[in-house]
Formats: sequence, C-alpha cells, structure tokens
Amino acid sequence: MELKLSKQNKYRATPLNSNVIEALQRWLLVRKGDPQGYLFNSQRGAVLTVPTLTNLVKAWCTNAGLRGNYGSHSLRKTWGYQQRIQNNAPLPLLMEAYGHSTQRQTLDYLGIQAEEISELYTLTL
Repeated sequence: MELKLSKQNKYRATPLNSNVIEALQRWLLVRKGDPQGYLFNSQRGAVLTVPTLTNLVKAWCTNAGLRGNYGSHSLRKTWGYQQRIQNNAPLPLLMEAYGHSTQRQTLDYLGIQAEEISELYTLTL
C-alpha cells in the first residue's frame, strides 16, 4: 500500500500485515465513506488533523494516568526508539522509514546517541 506523506507531498510504500489489512477492511465497512477519501475523519467529517490527533493522544495519556508531555509525534518517536533499542534496527533503515535525509537527523530525532555512547564506556570485556 502507498501512503501519501503530506509534509513532503510524495508517496511511500508501507507494508501492511494481515491483521492490519483485516482491521482496515472492517473499518471501511463500518465507515461507509468515500473509498478514495480519508481513512479517518474528524467529528465534523473533515480530515483528522495532526493537532486533533495530538489532543486525543494527550487525553488518552492523561486518562491512563501517564505523566509527561505526550502527543501524536510521541507515537512515531517511540516506534523508532523501540525498533533501534529492542530490535537492533539499523540506522539507515530507520532513516528511510522516517524519510530523513541523514543519519544524524535520525539520531537527533530519536535522542539515543548520547545513551549509546555512554554505554560504550560502561561495557565490560
């Protein structure tokens, strides 16, 4: 499936697993909207914007009792952080997934370089 990136006004191939495909098919049946339209609409029927999604995430986190400044961007950054730290995802792959132009940009975005450098000094041989 290809998703349009609104910021860069280009398309990116996005792999979907069978669970996501099934969920999307069920959602499209429930939604009964324009098949060429937006996947998620606001309460007013327009496109669901980033600020609206940010407010939703903030509300969800507050309701869950989480402290901190969370937003829609937190989800994106957390995904990349988990891929890098827990799954040892190579930086060039994350860079491509994020659409960043440099590895430095991705490292800064994830904020883990200092953590990784610190770990180099604490490794035991």
